[in-house]
Amino acid sequence: VVPRLLFASSRPRHSAPLLMVCFLLCPDTPPERADAKGGKGVEQGKFIAAQHNPNQFALGLKDACCVQPGCCILSGLGAPFGLTACWTRKAVLDKYAGGMQNYVCFQGYIPNCCCMDTSDMCRGSELGLCLEGCCCPVFSISIARLHLMDSKRIRPDPWDYQIIAFSNCLQLASCILDIIAIFVEEVRGLPSLAANEGPMTEAVVPQARCSPATHRRRRS
Repeated sequence: VVPRLLFASSRPRHSAPLLMVCFLLCPDTPPERADAKGGKGVEQGKFIAAQHNPNQFALGLKDACCVQPGCCILSGLGAPFGLTACWTRKAVLDKYAGGMQNYVCFQGYIPNCCCMDTSDMCRGSELGLCLEGCCCPVFSISIARLHLMDSKRIRPDPWDYQIIAFSNCLQLASCILDIIAIFVEEVRGLPSLAANEGPMTEAVVPQARCSPATHRRRRS
């Protein structure tokens, strides 16, 4: 009876505060590697590789909501619809990359996808930027942040490392729960829940990640 009561709901009522506590307990130092696969793994690997850049953001992620609350609110409202991603990508291109004519899909950070060569896809296309921002809003904002970091030789924020560490922990938890679920029927819904918490957690990050970008542009 107890296991059934414990796992009756796939999402605990107080899961959000618990996840935030787990996130804050993750180390804010560069991890040895990124355990995520595919494009997410490539993105996290780029963040880790930039740890030795000489400069740092003028505004940290943890302070963004207090220093620029208006930007965070607007970014949060526009993020689910791709508006934040489109604006951020174009802002970085205009300021540091010579404008839209130098746009390419994911700015060349992601290797070939299936049989498609993304290194020169949609070059200079505003429609391509809109599709990228609307179809992959959180990922597109991370690409803009990476582009800014490479352009100005900026190292990642400590919260970037915590995001990567938290994602790695969730991947490990999902694997462990997958094994347990073979023998315990009541936990069979939890592996997918753990695997999905990473993207859901990153869905609240865009508003914070956009503020340092705008703050950095204003200080330039």
